[in-house]
Amino acid sequence: MLALSSALLAVALAVPGAQAFFRMPCSQPVVTMRADSIVNPGLVSGHVHQVLGGNGFDFNQSYADARASTCSTCMAREDLSNYWTPVPYFHTKDNKFIKVPQIGGALIYYLQRRGHDGEKIVAFPDGFRMLAGSPALRSYNASSLEQRAISFTCLDYSGSGLGGETKEMPPHYCPNGLRTQVFFPSCWDGKNLDSADHKGHVAYPSNMDSGSCPDTHPVRLVSLFYEVTFDTAKFKDQWWVPSGAKQPIVLSNGDPTGYGHHGDFLNGWDKAALQKAIDGCNQESGVIEDCKNVLSLRTNDEMNNCIMAPRVNEVITGTVDKLPGCNPVTNGPGNAAFVTSCASSGAAAANLIIPAGEATYLNRNIPGWKPVGCARDDGAQRLLPKKFTNGKMTTKACTDYCGANSFKYAGLEWGEECWCGNTLDQSKVGQYVCNQPCQGDDSEFCGNGQRLSVYAAGSYTPPSSSTPVTVPTSSTTVKVTTTTPTPTKTQSSTTTKPTSTSSPAKPTTAAVPNFTALGCFVDSKASRTLSGTSLYSGEPMTPAVCAARCAKAGFKFAGVEYSKECFCGNGLTKQTKVAETECSTACTGDSRARCGAADRILIYQSKTTSTAQPTKPALSKAPTGFTSLGCFTDSKQSRTLPDAGMYTGKPMTAAVCTSYCSTKGFKFSGLEYGTECWCSNSIHNRKSVATTECAMTCKGDSKSTCGDADRIQIFQKNTAKREHNARRLSSTH
Repeated sequence: MLALSSALLAVALAVPGAQAFFRMPCSQPVVTMRADSIVNPGLVSGHVHQVLGGNGFDFNQSYADARASTCSTCMAREDLSNYWTPVPYFHTKDNKFIKVPQIGGALIYYLQRRGHDGEKIVAFPDGFRMLAGSPALRSYNASSLEQRAISFTCLDYSGSGLGGETKEMPPHYCPNGLRTQVFFPSCWDGKNLDSADHKGHVAYPSNMDSGSCPDTHPVRLVSLFYEVTFDTAKFKDQWWVPSGAKQPIVLSNGDPTGYGHHGDFLNGWDKAALQKAIDGCNQESGVIEDCKNVLSLRTNDEMNNCIMAPRVNEVITGTVDKLPGCNPVTNGPGNAAFVTSCASSGAAAANLIIPAGEATYLNRNIPGWKPVGCARDDGAQRLLPKKFTNGKMTTKACTDYCGANSFKYAGLEWGEECWCGNTLDQSKVGQYVCNQPCQGDDSEFCGNGQRLSVYAAGSYTPPSSSTPVTVPTSSTTVKVTTTTPTPTKTQSSTTTKPTSTSSPAKPTTAAVPNFTALGCFVDSKASRTLSGTSLYSGEPMTPAVCAARCAKAGFKFAGVEYSKECFCGNGLTKQTKVAETECSTACTGDSRARCGAADRILIYQSKTTSTAQPTKPALSKAPTGFTSLGCFTDSKQSRTLPDAGMYTGKPMTAAVCTSYCSTKGFKFSGLEYGTECWCSNSIHNRKSVATTECAMTCKGDSKSTCGDADRIQIFQKNTAKREHNARRLSSTH
C-alpha cells in the first residue's frame, strides 16, 4: 500500500500540480549481471544489478546505444531507458547465499512535482544519467535528503502488523514480499549530463520528493521513483538472524541494513515524446493506459520476450558460496570499505566478459549436442512429443535420455520436464525467455513456462576458450581473452547442490480458504465472465488476495487473470471451460500459484451459500460529534487528506482516528487500509465511490470497515456552521 515516505508525501502532495503522474510497468529485468555502465563503464562491476528497460544495455553504453534497443521490458514504446538496482540475496545459516527472485516486475513512476504554480517541468536531456543512493552506507542520517529517498515496504496483506514502510531493511519476515524503493533527484544544474560522482549535476528539492529547487540546480526535471518487489516470503521456514544483523536479507553489495540501497538511471527516452507525456499525461489515476493519447504502449508479450543472457561468466542464481564479486557482508555502522584488488571485479575481471552474441541461457558444454535456442511450446500441440521426468532434471539428464532413445532433439521446460522428438518447427524458435533454473542443478536453466530450451543432436564443438574480445573503458581499450562462456563451478561464486528453494516449481492451482476452485474459463475484454467489478491496486496478485477482496465486497465468485488481474461477480455470465493447464501464468504475488493467462480466468467460488454474508463488517459509523461523508478514492501519489501524514499508533477504529485528528486540530479524518488514519483541514482531488468499496476490516474492530486499498472513508467534525456537507463534498472546490 505505502510506497513513498508517508509523512513527507502527504505534505508534498499539497503543492500545485503534485497530483499528476503516470506509472510505467516493467515486466521483468532485461538482464541480471555484474554490470554498471554509469559507475563502472567498460568493466565488470563490483556487485550484481537487476536491469530493467531496453536491450541496448551494455558494459559501456551511450544514449545512442540505448536508443538502438530493439525491445524493452517497460511499457512505453518511446522509452528505451535503463533502470537498475542491486539484487537481494538470502543469507543462509550455513553461510551461503540464495538469490531472492523478483516478482511482479517493477513500477517506474514519472511524477509531475512543481515547487510553485507555473513552474516548467522538463524532460531528461539526451545523454542524461544519474545515481541515487550510496552503496557504502550502513547507518542512517535523517537530515540527509539522499537517505530519506531510500525506503522499503514490508508487504503484509493479512493485516498482522508486520507490514509498513521503513528506512532500513525490515527487521522481520515479510509475508507477501519485500518492496525496495528509490526516489531520484529532480533538480538539474541545466548544463551537465553527468558528473564525477554521478550526483553533483542534480539535487533533491527542499522536501526531497517535493518543494523548491536550490539556486545551484534551478531546472525542474520530472520526478522519478522506482518500486521493485522481491519474493522474500519463500524463505519463511529458513528465517533467522545472522550475528550482527537484524535479519537475513543482504543486498548484492554486502549490505544487510538497506542503507546502501541505490538506483541508477540512464536516459533512453525520445525527448519530445517524454515532454509531451509530462505536459499531456496529467490525469490523477496514474494508470499509463490513460496516456494512450500521448504514449504508445508495448504489449505484455513484447515486454516478456525482451531479455538478454548475462555476459559475465559466473554463477549468480541459485545458491552461491559467497556474493558475486568482492562483497563481504558488512553490518556497519561505519561505511563499507569495498575491496578494490579483487580478481573478480574491475579491470582484473575482464576475462569474465562474454563476447556479445555468444551469451546464452542454454548450456554450451554438452558433448554431441548443439544449443538451438528458446522455443514456444503449446500444451495442446507439443513441439516435441515424448516426455520424460526424473525429479532432478538437468540438461545432461535430458539429452542423455533423448539420445539413448534415438531422438534428434531434446527440450527442457518448466525447470523439470524433458521433451524429445525427431522434428522441430524452426518458426517456433525465437527471442523468448528460457531462464528457469533446472530442478536438479540451479546453476543452469531448463526452459520456462511454455518455453523450451532446445538442443539438437550431432557433432558440435563448444566455443574456444581463447576468444579475443575488445572491452572499451572510459579512457582506454583493453584487449583480453575470455574463457568458455558457460559458468563453471570452480570460480569465486560457486553453486551447491539444489535445495528445496533453489528451483521454482511449476505453478499450480492454489487452495484458498473458504473457496472452491472451479477451473479455468475463457474470458475477454468484450465479454467478461465475471462482470461484478475488477481490481488492480498495484499490489502483487495471488488467488487469496483476490478472493479476500471479492468476499469483502460481497461477491460470491473471484477470478484471477493474466498474472495480476482480479475480477469479482455473483454469477458467471458465460461458462466456456477449458483445460486448467491453459491458466498457466504464474501470479505476480506468488510464482508457485496460477493466476490465469491471457484471456483465461481461473475462478473460485465462496463456500458461503449466502452472498449477503451477514457476518461481513459494516461501514464504520460516525462517532458522536462527527459526520460520515462516505467512501472516496485515494492514492499514495495524491492524498485526499494531505495535511498531516499517516497515523497507525493504535489498533484502528473510527473513534481512534476521529479522536486523534480532532486533538491535533484537524477538521477531517479518514480511515484507510484497515490500519491507517489520515487527517486534514481540506479535502483534495476527491472522488466519491460506493461505500461497498470501503470494505477492509478495521484492525481494532472486526465488525466495522476502515476503508480499503486506495479507498478512504472520510469523517467531518461537526461545528456550529458547517462549511461542507456530504451532498456538497463531491462538487469541485
